[in-house]
Amino acid sequence: MNLFPLKGERAIGKEILTFPKTEAIKKQRQVHFDRVSARDLTVQGGLMLIEISVACIAAAFIVLVVFAVIAIVKSIKTLNNTNVLLQSTQKNLDETNTKVQILLKHADALAVNLKYKLHALDHFIKPLTETEHEIERKSKHLQHKDLITDILESTAAAIVLYSKIKEGISDYAKNR
Repeated sequence: MNLFPLKGERAIGKEILTFPKTEAIKKQRQVHFDRVSARDLTVQGGLMLIEISVACIAAAFIVLVVFAVIAIVKSIKTLNNTNVLLQSTQKNLDETNTKVQILLKHADALAVNLKYKLHALDHFIKPLTETEHEIERKSKHLQHKDLITDILESTAAAIVLYSKIKEGISDYAKNR
C-alpha cells in the first residue's frame, strides 16, 4: 500500500482513493516497472558477478601470499639450520687441520731422527759390506787351499771386522 498518492489519487486520512483511470495507469506502470526491473536485475547481476569474481581473485591472492610467507619462513629456518651445520663443520675441519699439522710436524721430526740414526749406522754397515766383499774375493782365489787355511782366514776376517766395528763405535761416541 502506497502512503503517498500518485497522480489521479487523493489521500483522505489513511486511505487513498483511487479513480478508475488510475487503475489503468497503475497497470502500465507495473508493466514498465517489470521491464525496468528485469533490465536492472541483469545489470545488477552482472555487477554482482564482477564483485564475486574480484572477491575470488582477492581470496586467491591472499592464499598465495600466505603460502609464500609460510614458504619463506620455512626456508629461513632451513637456511639457519644449514648455517649452524656449516659452522660446526668448519670448526671440526679447523680442529682436524690443527691435529694434522701437529702430526706432520711429528712425522717430520721422526724422519729427521731416523735419517740421523741411519747415517750413524752407516759406520757399522760399511765395514761389514767391505769385509764381505773381501771374503768373497779371497774365497774365489783360495778355493784350492785346505780347511785350516779357510778357518784362519775367517778368523782373521772376524778380527778385522771386530776392530772396524770397535773403531766405528768409538767414532760414533766421539761424534755424538
